[in-house]
Amino acid sequence: VANGLNTGITKLMQQIEYIYTLNQSPKDYCPDEKNVTSTVSTCCEHTVNLLKIHCTMISQSLANKATLEVYNQEITERLFQFVLKNLKKNIVNVEGGKNLINDLKYYLKFIENDLKMKSLINVSEIYTIDFSEGEGEENEAKETIDKTAKKKKYTRYKTVSKDIAKRICNPSLFLGVFTQDEVYELVGRRIDWYNIKPFVDKAVYGLDCVIC
Repeated sequence: VANGLNTGITKLMQQIEYIYTLNQSPKDYCPDEKNVTSTVSTCCEHTVNLLKIHCTMISQSLANKATLEVYNQEITERLFQFVLKNLKKNIVNVEGGKNLINDLKYYLKFIENDLKMKSLINVSEIYTIDFSEGEGEENEAKETIDKTAKKKKYTRYKTVSKDIAKRICNPSLFLGVFTQDEVYELVGRRIDWYNIKPFVDKAVYGLDCVIC
């Protein structure tokens, strides 16, 4: 039975990967103004629809509740790992981070309501920390005192980078699901990563956090 269920889950994950291949767009998590949305992505919606059909079928055919719970836990963990793996392939901007929140909440709702599990962690907050706040002030300052504008920019980057660094170095923030180097890798998918990396690295090592 265990081998049969494992094979079934493997086939299911292959189907989910196919859905992602067909439906996920680079604009899902890195949208321009025309692609900002408050709804879940097509990819996420199709994935959950497939999971609902599959898991309903399994729940109706498995009489043993203990076996069903193990099965649901395995589905949850594999789905989480797949979403994480896929996220590492994408570039994420601030608006895209909000789209990611929508998708993760949609997955989480399915996991809690249908599978009765609570293993999917919301990691999208590391993408919604916005460095652009105050840019209007900065642009105005450039016309008057360029040095003041640069100082404001440096101060803001330093402050927000320290916030990101604290998240990287906090082992309990995501309930221990991620190692520090995994969180660092996820932060590296931010669209502004190469601009903020020196500030983040300086803050990280200043907090005595070791990234492998």
